[in-house]
Amino acid sequence: MAIDHFVAYNAFPENDLYKHGFPIRFVDDQILQSLNKKNERKHNYTKVVIGKMDYFAITATKNGQEKRKIHLAWYPIKETDDKVIGEKKKIKNQLTGEDGHFIYLDGPVGILVPTTKDDDPPDDGDTREKHDHYLVYKAHTTQEVIKYDFKVDDQFLHKRDINLEKKKRPLEFFAVRCSKSKEKPDPDKKPNSTLFNSNDHLAIYKIQEHIFDEFDKKGLKIENQFKNQTIGVGNQVYLFVPTVKSEAD
Repeated sequence: MAIDHFVAYNAFPENDLYKHGFPIRFVDDQILQSLNKKNERKHNYTKVVIGKMDYFAITATKNGQEKRKIHLAWYPIKETDDKVIGEKKKIKNQLTGEDGHFIYLDGPVGILVPTTKDDDPPDDGDTREKHDHYLVYKAHTTQEVIKYDFKVDDQFLHKRDINLEKKKRPLEFFAVRCSKSKEKPDPDKKPNSTLFNSNDHLAIYKIQEHIFDEFDKKGLKIENQFKNQTIGVGNQVYLFVPTVKSEAD
């Protein structure tokens, strides 16, 4: 299954359930595995404390692709046992050109959780359990994207033009597929959740603010592993672009 594009909106929890944060989770991804190898550590997980939701990323289509109903809720990581600083990677997507871009990662700073909403299409067999979580890292690059303007279609604002931030480099975050566990994993065993497609990740680009184009939706009912929640959503903030990564030369 090909990875989706997403458009992230500001999110505002409306009910008290998990309004102030979530229990500890244990996570693992290719970036943290690299850190463990460098430090010659045996375990393959890191402990994180998750805060209340910051953004809700809804699937977006380009060029008439089929709409899907599995979205991503973005929760900040408030505390973590392990983090990388200046981890260098090379990425390639439709905005980098054939040569790709070198990026530097700090974090993790957030986690993306597969999520459904109550007004999605009827069940077609595509469930949250078939989609990965992602760890979000702050990203830095000195290289320019090759395109700033897009036509996208999502279920909130439908077909519209969006523009990436031009005052500075629009790439702000990079999200890497991860495995996660509620309980502390056994370091002698493989991670207990599967990466369904470990080659594709998400580059997250800042959308230019539209001062005269405000959006506000209240009472949106969503569901994920943290059960049912009600949120409000505001303006578009980020565009998620499917991306492959490799080790930097």
